[in-house]
Amino acid sequence: MAPITLYVKANLDEPSKLGDCPFCHRVYLYLKLKKLETKLELIDFYNKPEWLIRVNDGKVPVIQETEGGEYLPDSDKIVERLEEIAPEPSLRPKTPSGLGAKIFPAFRAAVLNPSEANDQILYSELDTLEKYLSENADKGAFFGGAYLDGFDAAFSPKLYHIIVAMKALRDITVLDKYPLLAKYFDAVSATPEWKETDYGEAAIISGWKRHQAMHNVGKH
Repeated sequence: MAPITLYVKANLDEPSKLGDCPFCHRVYLYLKLKKLETKLELIDFYNKPEWLIRVNDGKVPVIQETEGGEYLPDSDKIVERLEEIAPEPSLRPKTPSGLGAKIFPAFRAAVLNPSEANDQILYSELDTLEKYLSENADKGAFFGGAYLDGFDAAFSPKLYHIIVAMKALRDITVLDKYPLLAKYFDAVSATPEWKETDYGEAAIISGWKRHQAMHNVGKH
């Protein structure tokens, strides 16, 4: 099977390095967990190619299964396609539908529009995830049980952003209140698949500082 080309965000400060997009991270993790050969293509967001603007309004991730083949955007659609291409090992989530679905919008609101109300919405989402880990502790270290699954691939990059950005921009150590989520993230970040796809905390901090600056300009 030919390598699957994955188009992802490049680091905004160092375009030759992987950028901090959690949705790209999800797909990259998925490919690693599926052990599918991958050709990584970094997209400079200051100079997006015309085809990407045409195909997906300049957004990533996008995959291309064969050279010159069709482009497939959207992380949800991509991971579903990867299940079709390589059904084993199955990474289909074992978690309840909707678990964690609101976590990233809640985080975005808390980091860009700080308020007690927005913080409580974020904590409520984290409470639910902590509770799930507590109730399923006998199944393994991950939401997928003994091994990472599709839920982990989607959620752990978001948790990474929450941990790093809330500390850097809000001086809040989020996981102090969530020992099981802290243990979970330690386990995820120790896996070889994570180590191969990690873009580093500095990229997250730089990215969210840009988001914050743009958000603040928009408020005036």
